[in-house]
Amino acid sequence: MKKGIALQILISTYIMSLLGRKVLLPALVAAFFLSCEDPGEIGITESLPNPFEVTFVDLPLNPKVAFMDSVNSTNSSSLLFGRYQDANFGVISATAYMELAITEIDFEIPENSIFDSLVLFMDVNYAYGPQPNAVMSLEARTFQGNIETSVYFTKDSIETPLVLGPSSGLLGARNRSYNSGDLNTFYFKLNDGYGEQLLNNMIYDQDSTFRNQAYFREYLSGLKVYSTNINGGVLGFNPVADSTRMSLFYHYFDDDGEKVDEEYQFRVRRGFSNVRSDFTGTPFQNLGNSYSDFDPQNEFAYHNPALGLFLKLDLTSLYNFKDTAANVIINRADLIINVDKTVTSLNPPDGIQYYQVNAGNRFVISDLDSIPRSIQIESPNILFLPTLANDPFLFGYDSINYMYGEQVTFFVNNILSEKLSDSSLVVLPLVPARDGTRPERIYYPRVNSVDQFVVRKNDVKLRLYYSKFD
Repeated sequence: MKKGIALQILISTYIMSLLGRKVLLPALVAAFFLSCEDPGEIGITESLPNPFEVTFVDLPLNPKVAFMDSVNSTNSSSLLFGRYQDANFGVISATAYMELAITEIDFEIPENSIFDSLVLFMDVNYAYGPQPNAVMSLEARTFQGNIETSVYFTKDSIETPLVLGPSSGLLGARNRSYNSGDLNTFYFKLNDGYGEQLLNNMIYDQDSTFRNQAYFREYLSGLKVYSTNINGGVLGFNPVADSTRMSLFYHYFDDDGEKVDEEYQFRVRRGFSNVRSDFTGTPFQNLGNSYSDFDPQNEFAYHNPALGLFLKLDLTSLYNFKDTAANVIINRADLIINVDKTVTSLNPPDGIQYYQVNAGNRFVISDLDSIPRSIQIESPNILFLPTLANDPFLFGYDSINYMYGEQVTFFVNNILSEKLSDSSLVVLPLVPARDGTRPERIYYPRVNSVDQFVVRKNDVKLRLYYSKFD
């Protein structure tokens, strides 16, 4: 009997590998799949005599929200600024903090130079929430206290001084209309009085302030940019792009009386994003402690990493299936998240990743390579094997069917064979980040967006196609 079961297992595995390669598909389907509770689910239109029975079951994953309180935002690919009202998460505000750096040390500015303008340029590479021709009321301020090399989180901020030269810390304020599809360089004219003072200090530069980065940091710790109104959305800019800079424009007249226009550029050296929300009147107004689970006590579950809110999937139903289902072979497993477009305010992220976490929402670390365990999207040509062990892939968003759905057969078979310990799955936007000074510390991934989505709890499931042998 055992030999017969073993042979059936080998045959089933061989069949599925051929199905993955789309070899002899009609003949194999006719020969091996006897019946299914819903044949249309796998393309069978009639019941045929066969020693195999293939059926499926939908296991509920009972999603909750894992609350992380704050997420690493240091030197991400987009520094975020703006503000908007979200129907699910309240008023979301983002502030971009940046340290500026000198770019030349051998410059010489003629004493007869005349100030023209001081402008902050930001290469916008992300837009979320702006309505057509939305107006953003922006402000830029200096802050007191340097951005260090340590990790900064979305809850972190740096105080702004009450008084700094002629601008009292406020370097500029302006209204700017912006369309969500208008990704280009965003410019922001700063305070003329501060710019004139900056030019004069650079002309004379008696203490080498502008020839030494450490000295310059004492002169100008950095800038922060934010919005004061709530209808403009959240934008992100690339801090290392060539077009991102603060430029001092000035001119002088040479010995021949010709006008010479000049620009001195200050580049962004490092930065982070502060992202917060006023949860008053939302399902999150009674959030608990960091690293805890939160149930909004309604029919929905939520995902917004910038606010420390991560969709968490409970695998208890899979472990229960393992304990009660004997002599079962998993032919295919699909992990499905159906996004509810009726309550999701804006577009969900283009892709997500799944990582295993323990009861305290800490990552489950692989014994082989000491990295967080993830789920891989399986190659259609290699079933029951991962494409690259512990190398995460993005589960892409299907914008036509409003869902994330991929095969996770290898992961499920590992669970059923007891190769993986009890755990849950947390949805992440990117690969987790490791602390460069403390490698044992692994952070939730850097935030570079405020992308989010909402799901109905019963629309998150694990569908198993399986064969059972008596």
